[in-house]
Amino acid sequence: MSSLLYKQKTSGQAAIAVVLFLLGISLLTATGFGALEERNIRGSKATLNALKSYASAESGVEDVTYRLANELAVDASETLAINDGSVTTTYTTTGNEKEIVGEGEIANLQRKAKVLMTPGSGVEYGYGIQVGEGGFCIDGNAEVIGDVLTTGDVAGPNASGCDRSGGSGSVTLIGNVSVANGFNDDPDDETEDAGEDEYYDSTQDFGKTSPTIDIAQRFRFDASGPAGRLWLFMRKVGDPGDLGVRIVKNASGNPSTNPADVIASTTISASDILTFYTFVDVIFPEGGTIQPGTDYWFILDTASNTSNYYQIGKVNDSSSGQKATANSASQSATWSSISGGDFSFRIWRGDVTHEIDDMDITGAAWAYHIEDSNVSNDVLAQTIEDTDVVGSVFADSITDCTVLGNASYNTESGCVISGTRTTPTTPPDTVPYAPLALISPAQIQAWHDEAVAGGNQTCSSGEYKPADGTIIGPKFIPCDLHIDNNRKIKLAGTVWVTGNIEIDNNAVLMLDPSFGTFSGALIGERPLGEDDHTHIELSPGVVVCGSEGYNSGTQECNTSNNSFIHFLYINEPLRTSIHIENNVEGRAVFYSPHGRIKIHNNAQVHSVVVGYEFHMYPNSLLEFDEGMREVGFTQGPPGAFIINDWRESN
Repeated sequence: MSSLLYKQKTSGQAAIAVVLFLLGISLLTATGFGALEERNIRGSKATLNALKSYASAESGVEDVTYRLANELAVDASETLAINDGSVTTTYTTTGNEKEIVGEGEIANLQRKAKVLMTPGSGVEYGYGIQVGEGGFCIDGNAEVIGDVLTTGDVAGPNASGCDRSGGSGSVTLIGNVSVANGFNDDPDDETEDAGEDEYYDSTQDFGKTSPTIDIAQRFRFDASGPAGRLWLFMRKVGDPGDLGVRIVKNASGNPSTNPADVIASTTISASDILTFYTFVDVIFPEGGTIQPGTDYWFILDTASNTSNYYQIGKVNDSSSGQKATANSASQSATWSSISGGDFSFRIWRGDVTHEIDDMDITGAAWAYHIEDSNVSNDVLAQTIEDTDVVGSVFADSITDCTVLGNASYNTESGCVISGTRTTPTTPPDTVPYAPLALISPAQIQAWHDEAVAGGNQTCSSGEYKPADGTIIGPKFIPCDLHIDNNRKIKLAGTVWVTGNIEIDNNAVLMLDPSFGTFSGALIGERPLGEDDHTHIELSPGVVVCGSEGYNSGTQECNTSNNSFIHFLYINEPLRTSIHIENNVEGRAVFYSPHGRIKIHNNAQVHSVVVGYEFHMYPNSLLEFDEGMREVGFTQGPPGAFIINDWRESN
């Protein structure tokens, strides 16, 4: 708002008349502006009150949603005073869907918010392929339709680092590829002499009785670097508290108790440790550097409780130092040796870079290093070598490249650039690290509990072979599951198998129609103490469908309703745990966060793949089904709900 100040010096009647005239005009103008300002203030207040009314409605909805999800008491209709007004929140149940409506009212202005939610849990898959440090190897004439995110190398047919021949022909990835820096591709140390097949012979309690409350394991690195990640094969008994994890220096053959000798530390939530053995993934914030060839210790720090404690697996024929103490946080702690073998662990150093090599990518590419590739969109990297780019390039160093767009770089050698050159420049940031645990530990616990509650399946000669047309689940199968050739089997709930899952030639596996638009799970687990390799194997010609079912006439799944089977395999670390053989077709999620997944020649799957390592053989196809971006489960952690809709309501 502005004002005008008139100053005039004059004399006589004429001057007085002019002053009176101007004064009258000013008064009229001020009156007009005042009325306008009053209307603006009233309008602003109305707008503000309307916004506050909607905020109140959302607050009421959030309150009831939270209480329903956490199984807290809530009335069918509640009124609260808020924001100088009130909000009335009601919820109604139709079938298994709950509708929550909040109506806020302030100064006679009403706004409504509405939520529709159903019991269950779910997960969002933003990528067709998400792979860990083991990397993504893709052979000649294989094709991916969908985006890829890895924390390991992406290697085409002629790239090194993959245990295969590569085959002839190029590969095509229709989508974007992002490669994050992270950890070494192989563990820097692990349970001594355990080999690939051994990681459990016996159990070590800790946090139960003194002095074995806090425990420690000695390890070494062959190369320098920060402690990055740690896998621990363990479980909880009862309901213990959170678990502290520290990396410390060695002090005269014991873990150091000097706070200055802590290299890295973090805390594992007790809710992330399950009641059955699994590998628990510990990620350390970047700390001090571990020197090669030097002893260090990781410490597991918990409280003492005879009913609520932890157990960790041990390998009896190995030993590189295990210790226990009543309180590792005390600088006067006394450590005692634990008899037997190493605790079951694997540890990686961090701050390791990864690359894209020998790929044809139709989208954008983002990695620390990119070489021998063709990219049809923009490229972000620290270094680029022998690569053709249709879009623009943002990098620190570029060598022997062709760029049709613009190029921003600091050093360049042997590149042909059609667009504008910008140098010097600020190199792009690296891809943010993203852990693989898209499915929460609580969800896996819920699946396990559902299967156990469904009862044990009777086995014969170490396996269960369902007859054609059998409906299975929820069920716990304490042996191998073997589905014979050409048999059609339905899953009506979670099926948990301790052993191999083998689905033979031309068999059909589908979800029962009762799943509707929800998805289900078939989970394999390597039995404790098992020496042989265990896995899931889908043989040639197998078809996998969701609850939409299978059409015997067309020999294909019916039109998708966004319902999918999740094939999970746990406790088979760093080995191939899921095989998808030749000519397998269908829609599914393949999930092995600690193992390797392989899709063999000519397999055609609409799927999501999440694994520590992933390998596609020649002529295979993986297409990301957009319906998999948001997948719902009928079983989930207690109180879990899926939000189907959240919006303003009339």
